[in-house]
Amino acid sequence: MRLTALSAVTAAFVSQTAFAQGFMTSPLNCSGPIQNNVCTRPSAQWVYTPGIMTTVLDHSLVRNGNGKYQYGTVNDGGGDGKIVAFNGETAHGKPGADVRCIAGTILLRPAPNLPPMTNTAGCGPNYASYDEHPGYDYVAGYGSPVLAAAAGTVVDIRNYPGGPFEYCYNSNFVGYCVNWGWVGIDHGNGYISQYGHLSSIHVLPGQKGIKQGQVIGFSGNTAPPSAGHIGPHLHFEVLKVVNGQYLVVDPYGWVGAPGADPLYSKALAPPVKLWK
Repeated sequence: MRLTALSAVTAAFVSQTAFAQGFMTSPLNCSGPIQNNVCTRPSAQWVYTPGIMTTVLDHSLVRNGNGKYQYGTVNDGGGDGKIVAFNGETAHGKPGADVRCIAGTILLRPAPNLPPMTNTAGCGPNYASYDEHPGYDYVAGYGSPVLAAAAGTVVDIRNYPGGPFEYCYNSNFVGYCVNWGWVGIDHGNGYISQYGHLSSIHVLPGQKGIKQGQVIGFSGNTAPPSAGHIGPHLHFEVLKVVNGQYLVVDPYGWVGAPGADPLYSKALAPPVKLWK
């Protein structure tokens, strides 16, 4: 199944460099073309280049019984069998053996002649993205420097009895953040950015004074053995804290049809483009 590309009007809008100015910069340092699956693409508009995306945030997130957005439609009670990207493109192809994987094509072409979203790992060929995915996966070879998207303080959670200090807020996985190589940074403005599958972490829980662009760790494929094999990449997600709730939001905002964003958090956290 091949879905249609963006309309000419939307494509022109997404290709503009005059996005609403946010406060986040790229969590990866790209300085040339992608080679050997390593992110090296230049440009201030790097985060709008779908050739380095392997998955998107699913705007049709559905909570399971635990209030999480875990992948799938069978075992955890979550999932709705479709994916909606930030530009309104939708994929709802019948998944294969893995119910997390939704078949189809998400193009996300922000400008003519740029490559579509790259998804060559995880689910295999002919899939669009993961059902209920709360963030973005980016191409990043093992050991690529991962940078703080904005200044802030490293998350420090100590309320897990018998567990390790935690570096993040658990949005959709089972177990401890440290077992997934996950780090969160609280930016002090209601937003928290989170970085997953790091092979090594170079900040401490509660560390203050993190600067925008500071290396906080290195990309990898860290995950518990129960997760199976995952290739090296960077998972990036953003939460918005509203009335004590940690809501998943899309740093790309919403550029689909006005008022049509299905993301559950939009009522309390209206979509905003957070990238500079």
